[in-house]
Amino acid sequence: MSLTSMDFFFFIMVMVMLYYITPVRYRWGILLIGSCYFITKSNGMLPSVVMLGEIGFTYIVACIFGSPHIGMRMKRWILIVCIFILMALLILLKEVELKITAPVGISYYTLFLISYLCDVYWGTAQAEKNLFRFAEIAGFFPVLISGPILRYGSVEKQFYKENYFHFSGMKRGILRILWGIFKKLVIAERIAVIVNEIYGNYQHYYGLYIWFAVVLFTLQLYADFSGCMDIVIGVSGLFGIELPENFHYPFTAKNLSEFWRRWHITLGEWLRDYVFYPILKSQLWQVYGTVLKRKFGKKYGKKIPVWTALLISWFLIGAWHGGGWNYIFGVGIFMGVSIILGEAFQPLFTIVIARLKIRTECFSWRLFQAIRSSLLFVFGNSFFRAENLEQGFSLWKQAFALWNPWILFDGSILGLGLNAKNINVLLAALGILAAGSVTGLYLKRPISEWLEEQNYIFQWTVVLVGFFVVMTYGCYGSGYNAQDFIYAGF
Repeated sequence: MSLTSMDFFFFIMVMVMLYYITPVRYRWGILLIGSCYFITKSNGMLPSVVMLGEIGFTYIVACIFGSPHIGMRMKRWILIVCIFILMALLILLKEVELKITAPVGISYYTLFLISYLCDVYWGTAQAEKNLFRFAEIAGFFPVLISGPILRYGSVEKQFYKENYFHFSGMKRGILRILWGIFKKLVIAERIAVIVNEIYGNYQHYYGLYIWFAVVLFTLQLYADFSGCMDIVIGVSGLFGIELPENFHYPFTAKNLSEFWRRWHITLGEWLRDYVFYPILKSQLWQVYGTVLKRKFGKKYGKKIPVWTALLISWFLIGAWHGGGWNYIFGVGIFMGVSIILGEAFQPLFTIVIARLKIRTECFSWRLFQAIRSSLLFVFGNSFFRAENLEQGFSLWKQAFALWNPWILFDGSILGLGLNAKNINVLLAALGILAAGSVTGLYLKRPISEWLEEQNYIFQWTVVLVGFFVVMTYGCYGSGYNAQDFIYAGF
């Protein structure tokens, strides 16, 4: 069930009505029933059984961790075996052609289940005693499409608190949903036409065409993914549930490391807490660090183990996005190596900046840093869209094969699938997106909070204008089928 379909919005309307007419103490049950319906509708019966089986399996194992009759050594082995089983199911169902399709959201709920088991094992979260309440959070329907990746200890109270109907909360949720639909249907779907044309026939395009495509794909991915998050967070807000943000102005980042702390935030935090830190704290890594200190000195004896653990984490990020080497290289290894090189050469950069007397406390320097970080991301991200690693490198070979700036002025862009009217709509929509981002940065808080302080006439004008824009300029209608959200495939 697509998040932009009329079926989904009708489903949400029914869910909200049922949720608020049900006594408070039973409302969690409405969310559970709704999630079961959504899962079955999206998956079919057999994948749904597999998903519910994984949730039940995780629940039982977490309860076992609470038993005083099992020692820590046994619990550790149980944890390792359970993580292996969950990851094996994820890989088999996603990467191996079987008669059963992968359940919707398998990458997201698998990471949730693994983090839950680790937290209960470490004692940072209590095992949930009610299977159905645990299933409510593990299978919460909005997050199954593209996240964000939830952590049980962080969202437990959101689901168990007494949520009452608040008109202001409903309005914020609706505005957030409209903003997400605007990003997806008005911006991302239009950009997709141009990107698909160039990537699909890349042998016939050279020079700025390729640059045009890779930059536009990054904008498409941002509008698509962050738009999906807006819809998910907005829908959850209708039920009084606040989910973690997944984006925080990534294109303003000073370096690539900061960029990823602002992009797909919940995935980065998950890898940090459940892969990177555990590797660094492991006994094997302590021995590894000791050996390196004796060979390379204290400084690099500390840094090399950290960099190695970082590379492992980035390799897994690439692998999580897909089994192909284009993902592993572009979204994984390239990003990790770039971050490590940036840190390793930072002393040299500092010397060069001082020698050239470059002012770093000014807007122009911050702008340079933001552009540099964004271009590095664009390069790696171009492999994300490529069909394979070979195509990714072929694209960049052709990008430098010809200098053809005239395509920006002679109407060549109109031959890429969008007419002049749609290009103008796209440019205006990108301007609105940029203005919204700049306003949010200036206010240092969500625009929705600022809007709550305005007069009702102004508030409803914004809502109605937003609805009008989406209905008028969104890509939909007879014969049109919006593409799935890009991250719905991971």
